[in-house]
Amino acid sequence: MEIIKNLLWLNKANAIKQTCEWTQQSLIRILDREKIWEGVFGKIYKAKVKIGNKKKDFAIKEFGSEAMANNAIAMYHKIKKIWIPTWTTYRSIGKKSVLMTLGNKNWELVFSANNESNDSKTAKISPIAKISDDTLNKFFDSALDTSDKLSSNKIVSYFDACIFVYKDEELKLLVWDFDKIDNADEDAHNLMIKNIQEIAYAFLRAEPYFKMGEELFNKFAYHLISLQKQWDSRLKNIDINEVCNRAYRTQNAGSGK
Repeated sequence: MEIIKNLLWLNKANAIKQTCEWTQQSLIRILDREKIWEGVFGKIYKAKVKIGNKKKDFAIKEFGSEAMANNAIAMYHKIKKIWIPTWTTYRSIGKKSVLMTLGNKNWELVFSANNESNDSKTAKISPIAKISDDTLNKFFDSALDTSDKLSSNKIVSYFDACIFVYKDEELKLLVWDFDKIDNADEDAHNLMIKNIQEIAYAFLRAEPYFKMGEELFNKFAYHLISLQKQWDSRLKNIDINEVCNRAYRTQNAGSGK
């Protein structure tokens, strides 16, 4: 009887879960959408969405497969759980689609170091000119904190998983593209080196969007060296010059520099 009772409770719980998921899906209606970016793993649309009785602006990402969408959602929850800056909304609205925060809803510019979104094109035409040293230091501290959290939780990221958000001289770094993040069974120290290098490389790739050009990358390197001299434990036994030189060599491979 106890086994039958447990099975009944399990079936009831699954039925409630499926009903909730169905109800949540039925409350979402896509009113209009416009493609803003396309990559190897899928397409991203700016969309007007009706949730219940409210209309809101979101982004929708359509993946190439259901497995890709599920993997991205699982990684999003892992990233969110360890308090790494990312989107506030990222959830399934179909087998291969994800509803996500529209980055530039509250920001002037949102751009990746690896795509040609509308904001990327805008930033290239009118590069960001004014960022205070205090803002840059906070930005670099956040980037280092992100590297540390990723490494401590056995995650390796890549430069194109980073996205820049800018408004009114405020600059932030988010982890946003969960196809470009992997679980890694490696020593945290080695992962820290890799994650710092990828972020430094992202700063180099973002050169066209800033009037300061390579200065963003250089100031990041100097910031890390300064922290290391202050005995920051996160940077123990890391050759900052070599890590940044690797990023620089990657950026200029084949350019003759």
